[in-house]
Amino acid sequence: MLVELAEDDPATVAIAISQRLYTCSDVVIVADPVDLYAITVAAQLAVHQAAPLLFYMSGAPWEDDLAAELERLGPGQVWMMTGIPHYLAPADAEIVRLPSGLEDLMAWIESNRLTVGAGYSPTSDHRSLHSLVMIGGQLRMVLAPLPRPPEALSAGIVTGSPTRRISSPRLWIVDSDRPASGLAVAAAAAALGEGVVYWDHEEEVSDQAERILMQHTEGMEEIWIVGGMSESGRWLLETTLWGEELPGGGRVLFPHRRLVAFYGGLSTGALGVLGEQGPAETLGRLAPFLEDYAADGVMTVPTFEIITTLATGQAGGDGDYSGEFRVETLMPWVEFAARNGVYVVLDLQPGRTDFLTQAKIYEPLLRLPHVGLALDPEWRLGPNQVHLRQIGSVNAMEVNTVIEWLAELVRQQRLPQKLLIVHQFRLDMIGDRELLETPPELAVMIHMDGQGGLGAKYNTWNVITAGTSDQKWWWGWKNFFDEDSPVARPQQVLDLDPTVYFVSFQ
Repeated sequence: MLVELAEDDPATVAIAISQRLYTCSDVVIVADPVDLYAITVAAQLAVHQAAPLLFYMSGAPWEDDLAAELERLGPGQVWMMTGIPHYLAPADAEIVRLPSGLEDLMAWIESNRLTVGAGYSPTSDHRSLHSLVMIGGQLRMVLAPLPRPPEALSAGIVTGSPTRRISSPRLWIVDSDRPASGLAVAAAAAALGEGVVYWDHEEEVSDQAERILMQHTEGMEEIWIVGGMSESGRWLLETTLWGEELPGGGRVLFPHRRLVAFYGGLSTGALGVLGEQGPAETLGRLAPFLEDYAADGVMTVPTFEIITTLATGQAGGDGDYSGEFRVETLMPWVEFAARNGVYVVLDLQPGRTDFLTQAKIYEPLLRLPHVGLALDPEWRLGPNQVHLRQIGSVNAMEVNTVIEWLAELVRQQRLPQKLLIVHQFRLDMIGDRELLETPPELAVMIHMDGQGGLGAKYNTWNVITAGTSDQKWWWGWKNFFDEDSPVARPQQVLDLDPTVYFVSFQ
């Protein structure tokens, strides 16, 4: 079950947490959330007293809501920072005043012989089992995403063991931009043996983020999202919880796998090696290539890249110079691939129609977790063009319509990340290429499919990849058994910069 607390203010979030987790409490901590260092210490006091941590914010409705929650909890003591009105506490509760500044608060703790401090949870800078933070693409186990704390926090005062195991089937996912709300969550989680994951909503979806979610959502019956998640973050969470995996495992394609593909049509070998035999024989022929292209330690996944719409010399009944294969014709190969850990890429050669129109024909197949899409601009004609008289092209705007549609399909169906390839061997084949969108739901790839001598192919590669270090694309390379002289050796492809994650053979 997913529950979301999307409120902006920490006072409302803290009350919602208290209402969910506590029927009553002998002690309640009430702090002013302005000073993050001070409320980090207040969170430790809450763990020490096994008490909920609430926040005071001036004005209605916060004061009324806080008073109502304190009344509901029925505490014998309310520990309040100075400046918080005493009348908010129940009439029969003892009020214990806490200094609101960090240094005074630490002095008060020392004088009362209480114990809080670094090295134990919650705190703002140590490693803890109770909280995981994604910052800058790295996993950091800390309670709150704060800068280095003052020296006062280094005086060791103990509130709980850092090795306490998570024992509750409830996980909290907290927006890392909400540190005060996160402290209220973490105080409760540390006391009750629950897990907390800090999620940087601006961080790119990655295989590392997926591994963190897989590890910490396993066995969880209830997941609370505090502060909201981006659309892409929610997609990754939902597909991790309920979606299917990719061939080879996981929900994010790269960089921990390389797809090695045979390309062609299904009815003839004239269009590529794929059509020279059936699916089982194709998989057998792929086996030695899979081993060769795993030499750098990256897992290889067998792949069928199937010509799904075929450029034609005649206009045809619909006038688009493209023949569309029926879904039923492709299905035996797609079903074989699903049973045998093979990824499938549907290659579109649209002629005078647009890529999105053709892509939508194959939505039933693209709803499957192991099926991606390739766009072949060489065969995208203008209104008065004819195949083999001109080399086709596409602009980024048209490609982006496919990207947006496909990303939305991935989100709606809770699919794993899907591959979207755009073939290219000349710069003018993709107009305004730098404007291509790269949503996290898709692994967008530029696939260099030029042919000829190896020197010429290297030159094409260098031109196609030049000046793209700041782009979020992945890269592919095509080998032609008959047209290349010689065919690049596996190590030559693996040595390319940028790294190649899709290798196809035609």
